[in-house]
Amino acid sequence: MSVTAAAREMGVSQSAVSKQIAALEAEVGAPLFTRHHREIRLTWKGEELLKVTSASLSAMASMLRNIRERSIDKVVTIGASMTLSHFWLLPKLPQFRDSHPEVTIRVVSQETPVPLEDGAVDMVIRFGSGDWTDGRVQPLMKSRIQVMATRRLIERYGPIETAGDVLRLPLIAYDAIDESWTSWNDWAHEAGIDAVAPPALSFNRYWDALQAAAAGQGALLVWSGLTGGIEENGILVPLPGPALIPRGDFYLVTSDLVSKSTRHATLRDWLLEQAHN
Repeated sequence: MSVTAAAREMGVSQSAVSKQIAALEAEVGAPLFTRHHREIRLTWKGEELLKVTSASLSAMASMLRNIRERSIDKVVTIGASMTLSHFWLLPKLPQFRDSHPEVTIRVVSQETPVPLEDGAVDMVIRFGSGDWTDGRVQPLMKSRIQVMATRRLIERYGPIETAGDVLRLPLIAYDAIDESWTSWNDWAHEAGIDAVAPPALSFNRYWDALQAAAAGQGALLVWSGLTGGIEENGILVPLPGPALIPRGDFYLVTSDLVSKSTRHATLRDWLLEQAHN
């Protein structure tokens, strides 16, 4: 080995390396190197010290790696829109936690897109065309949109036998998150209806609109799978007219960490299974 080469690799001067060697030998109390022309060689004491030091550093590196992995692996953070989080994700999480109590989950809910690049979340559920490039994209679920209302509202304004009859009901609208969301005008177009009266009620959040519909205040374009049990419990019933297929699907987008972490992969696989079932 060469002091010059070592200095170059460490980015310091040759004299700095020589001083460090001298200081180490003084600390040990024995020569660790023999000097030859343009090179130095380890003495037998130096060889023995190198073996112990290498083993110790290797063990330390392994331990640090395990600590980092356990720290990263401890909490699984998933992002979703407030609507999907409230009506689809959160109702399912108790079942997952019963089966996997060792996994700690953090949910980040917001209506603006949740990015993966900044590391704030490990995986995110998104609605769209699936053409994102910031992670692994896997189809999660499809949805359909149908007009629904309470039985009491139908009885009050009935009979409701055609799509045209639906428009006699007060209509409830909600703000679209993006242009791919379906509006009453989209529904009317599919139903062959030229014009739709302005909604009687309008909300900036889907879940508020859903609660209003469940309270009998009007008819609503309801997304399947995003009803929080209201549809399943018979509170809302479907009305005549077309069932629309949204201009997008729900996808699970995961970061590279998910494939390296057992806990992250467990939640990912479970979510995909739940959606496909």
